Amino acid sequence: MRLLRPMLKEEWRLHSRLFGSAGFGAFPLVVVVISAVAYFGVLASGFTLIELERGVGYVVFFLGLSVGSVGFVSRDAVENLLGESNLLVFSSRTLPVSQRRSVSIFVIKDLVYYSFLYLTPLVVALVPVAYFFGMSIAPARLALVWVVTNGSFALGVSSSFFAAALHTRSRALLGGVVAAVAAGLVYAPSEVLAYTPIGFYASQSPITAATAAVPILVLAVVGVFVFDPERGGGTESYRDVYPGLRDLLRGEGLAAKMVLDVTRSSGGVWKIFFSVGILFGVFVFLVLYVDLVSNIVAAPGLAFAVLLSISTVSVYHWINRFDRLEDYTSLPVDVEEVFRAKAVTFAAVSVPVAYAYLFVGVAVFGFDEIVAGIAVLPLATTYVFGVTVYLTGTEPNELLLDSKLFAVFTAAVAVVAVPLFVASIAYLRFPVEATLFALVLSAVSAAGGFVLYRRAVPRGS
Repeated sequence: MRLLRPMLKEEWRLHSRLFGSAGFGAFPLVVVVISAVAYFGVLASGFTLIELERGVGYVVFFLGLSVGSVGFVSRDAVENLLGESNLLVFSSRTLPVSQRRSVSIFVIKDLVYYSFLYLTPLVVALVPVAYFFGMSIAPARLALVWVVTNGSFALGVSSSFFAAALHTRSRALLGGVVAAVAAGLVYAPSEVLAYTPIGFYASQSPITAATAAVPILVLAVVGVFVFDPERGGGTESYRDVYPGLRDLLRGEGLAAKMVLDVTRSSGGVWKIFFSVGILFGVFVFLVLYVDLVSNIVAAPGLAFAVLLSISTVSVYHWINRFDRLEDYTSLPVDVEEVFRAKAVTFAAVSVPVAYAYLFVGVAVFGFDEIVAGIAVLPLATTYVFGVTVYLTGTEPNELLLDSKLFAVFTAAVAVVAVPLFVASIAYLRFPVEATLFALVLSAVSAAGGFVLYRRAVPRGS
């Protein structure tokens, strides 16, 4: 653990230098405010405080899955995530420290940081909202929620890291484990949840505490020892598909290069499916196992399309993992061409993946308003893309740690997403009116997103 403390210092110095100590340090406060607004809407919709607390545990579990996927795609996933640098996570290159150990400590560091930046603020935000609705949260109960929230996040991280370990050894074994867990959630959900922090929340005792903690520890420890970051290396050969891809993209050679960067990097296009699939899992879980959600959003196609459009931010993140604007300064291309290539690449990668999950949802749920969802998805995605590019340029990671950008981005997306969610609820009683409203709003927002994208281009020049 000698690397843990230096990594914590390194993380703070890195981001405080990028965003300023005040901007980075204020991030938890922004999370508190945004979470409190969201909680207010949840309780006003008819949820109980207990349901809200459990829901926070579910959501942070999926967040943990996403964070723990740092090693999921293959041996150079960390480079894809952080870019080439001399950070301590790469110390195995120059110091007598294995890459397995450095990545493991890196994940532990993320557990500490996410607890400070996201999880503790999520719990603190419950206090003022509960007070507003005439409820009170005793310190002991608040501590319980904090433990469950951090435990759920740790379970997500350890589960994803365990999956990463299996992925480096045997994809068939990984598929079998995932299938077994999925079957357990479908046919015996209460029994599976009993082995999670949610089970401890439902019944606090030393036995349930151990039952919840042991799987986290086992998954983490086994994952560390099984994980082999060097496995799967060697030389790979590919067919020359660049000319055909360039023609498919209407002569956009730079965009074709960016698409190949993504698809031929570690994990290929599957990491895109995994990133978007996290949100898909959240949606499916809520609709299947939270009665109030399934009753309110009785026709979920439109709501799912909105969620998928928001999830495509992760796609833009991956597109920008393999180059920087300054990489093109020595080439005969200008900033506008680079931004256009980013937009074409984003559309070529994100839209097919989003539609794939939308149609999987249709097969599972039989969405009533699928036509509206099909139409709204690319329009809402255009808006989210425009907002992201305008605020971050080609550095979307700033959204995760810059408090000001995160607040502005959340507000900008909520301006369009919240009315569309309301339309998905109203669809049950007013199908024609809700559909027309959703189409008009998404079309207007898409136009706004395009304008923001165009305005972002000169800012990067």
